[in-house]
Amino acid sequence: MVILQVVCQPIRKYLRTREDTVRQIEASLTWDAEGCSDLANELSCADPVTLQTQDSEDEGSDPEEWTPDSKDAVTDKMGSKRHSSDIISLLVSIYSSKEIFIDEYRTVLADRLLHQFNYNTAREIRNVELLKLRFGESHMHYCEVMLKDLADSRRINTNIREEESRLGEDEQPPMALTAMILSSEFWPTLKEEKMELPLLASQAMEAYTHHY
Repeated sequence: MVILQVVCQPIRKYLRTREDTVRQIEASLTWDAEGCSDLANELSCADPVTLQTQDSEDEGSDPEEWTPDSKDAVTDKMGSKRHSSDIISLLVSIYSSKEIFIDEYRTVLADRLLHQFNYNTAREIRNVELLKLRFGESHMHYCEVMLKDLADSRRINTNIREEESRLGEDEQPPMALTAMILSSEFWPTLKEEKMELPLLASQAMEAYTHHY
């Protein structure tokens, strides 16, 4: 097991540089990937993830200087037995801490939600609930707010559509518009893109803002 931990250091470092790593882990943990039911079942266990962060501290050190712990040494870190039996801890430890992994997952969730034009978040809600069982509610709070933003946006859009349906023909907005209203402090930093909207789109946005 000691040899495995040493060999895994460069592998973990490489996996952290891949943009699809956390997506694949998340898919495996939440039944979104084929052949990963074992990981999904493991996730349903309520034991919190305890991570060994020594690997991140030892990265860059000279392998020739590595020495094993004394057999009499007392350590409060995850033991080899626990480390080998908890595959989720091994996967999450790629990012050195739960917080880094969850931040990466939050970025994945944001991308998925922003491409969800029908506001159907059933799968994402299920995934967050599963992750809460493993990581705790406090760590997933930002993700819960992001999901709530979509639910609130759907409700607000429905209310505005109903209000507009009661307007006279001359008062109708130039085009139908739906929007996602985000609590920016809870979302990952989004890329800003400047664009000049067509006149009809600008008028529709002004009408939407007025009703909101």
